[in-house]
Order: sequence, then structure tokens, then C-alpha cells
Amino acid sequence: MKPILRVETMLAGEPVDRAPFCLYPQYDLDLLAGDVLASAVEAFVERYEPDVVAVPRCFDYTMPPNLSLDRASDLARFELVHGRHGDWGHQQDAIRRVCRSYFGKRWVAAVVPSAWTQLHRLAGGRFLQEALRENSGFLWQALDVLTRSLCAFHRQAIESG
Repeated sequence: MKPILRVETMLAGEPVDRAPFCLYPQYDLDLLAGDVLASAVEAFVERYEPDVVAVPRCFDYTMPPNLSLDRASDLARFELVHGRHGDWGHQQDAIRRVCRSYFGKRWVAAVVPSAWTQLHRLAGGRFLQEALRENSGFLWQALDVLTRSLCAFHRQAIESG
């Protein structure tokens, strides 16, 4: 069976020749440009031949200029961003290229972290614990902005194919 048919057949509850699989390339891909990221994903697919292609997350939310996380109140200064904001545009380009490369051949999934993961990477665990003790309202404001920003990222990825 071809990869896309294998996944569709399995989802329909019908027998398949083997279980479909997806390997997540757990590389340190921070700051790869769109074409370089897409080439890395394509090389991975050619080597391991997964049924579903996972385009890994390689960029985080970009902090607003002049924002330091010295106080919990700084979390309220996160800004809502659109789906191509900052380096996210490079990741969108990689997703689009990988989708074009495997259209009709394999399912493609974009890996996007949760708002909590983004916040943890930006602020760090100790700071978040202190922010929760100081005033959880700021933490929830930051999570709300990050969630809405990640939703914009998802929308952009879907709309771009």
C-alpha cells in the first residue's frame, strides 16, 4: 500500500498491510530558514519513509521589543501576533513546501507547541512558579495572547495549503 492509502484505509477501519507510522524528527532545528527546514524534512522522509510527515516546530513566539520578564506584570505585555509573525513565516514556508512535495502521496502534519510550552520556553519554570504565586491573572493574560497567536499560526498554515 502507498502511505496515503494506508492511512485512509486505517482511518476507515479497514485492514492495512501494516500499521501506518509517523516519526517526529527530534532535531534541534531552531532558526532554520524555510527552505532549509523543508530540505531537512524531505531528507528525513526519504530515509525513513513514514506514512505521515511531521514538520517540526522550529520557532518560538517572538518577544515584543524591550520586554523583560522581571515581574509577573510583564506577562501582560505579550502582544497578539499573526500567523506569519517574525520567524513563524519561515516555518509557514516550510510547511507549504513540504505539503506541495507530498501532496497526494503522504499526509503532512505541522507540529505546533501549546501556549504553555511557548510560555515555559520564554519565561522558564522558576519565573512561572513565582508569577503564579504573585498574581495568576498576568499568567492567564499571557496564555490567552499566546493561544490566540498560535491559533493565527494554525489558520495561516491551513489557508496556505
